[in-house]
Amino acid sequence: RAPSSKTQSIARFALSYIEKDSTAEPISQKLDFVEDVIAPELERVPGISSAQVFGGRRHEMHFYANPVELAARKITIAQLANSLDSENASVSGGDFDEGKGNYIVRTAGEYRTAEDIEKVVIGFRGGVPVFVRDVGYARLSFEKKRVQAYLNGEEAIALFISKTPEANLIAVMEGIDEVVLRMNEQILNPQGLELITIFDSTEYIRSSMDLLSQSVYIGAAMA
Repeated sequence: RAPSSKTQSIARFALSYIEKDSTAEPISQKLDFVEDVIAPELERVPGISSAQVFGGRRHEMHFYANPVELAARKITIAQLANSLDSENASVSGGDFDEGKGNYIVRTAGEYRTAEDIEKVVIGFRGGVPVFVRDVGYARLSFEKKRVQAYLNGEEAIALFISKTPEANLIAVMEGIDEVVLRMNEQILNPQGLELITIFDSTEYIRSSMDLLSQSVYIGAAMA
């Protein structure tokens, strides 16, 4: 999820902890929350075309297959993956790890619990169904780190906000500021989190407008 060179963001934000806490879960594990709650709230602001999210790791289900159990039932890792895929697991292509005596199969999609995976039937041996749980076990985990975002040297999750071509930049940014303030006060701060502005494309425009106002005021006073 690297930022596109064509992305013309009008604002950028970073989600981070208000205070560093060694007992808190890594901020990277908040990606689902950012994509499901924060980004949609920002995209509801009139004039916003998208709120792209960078950094973090999504939840995904890992299945740890025991090669001894697979061999005993004459089941290959490919057959196991096909069985999971047929049940809408969206097995990541080529994403199998082998180590410590286990095969790790990463899945994403319709499976929400370990039980959902473990009750899947892989095949039949002697007329008896072989369940996924017979050859291993599932655990909810996180995807591999791909794109990482940092704020002041600490891991964060970044959001790049873009507007529609016809939208007024100042009006859109004011709407964004209102939403960010509300989310910080009502949703994020109570969890020890904060959405921080790291780029605001209207700052130069606003400072220029303030300078113009001061010049007009001074000019009028001296006239």
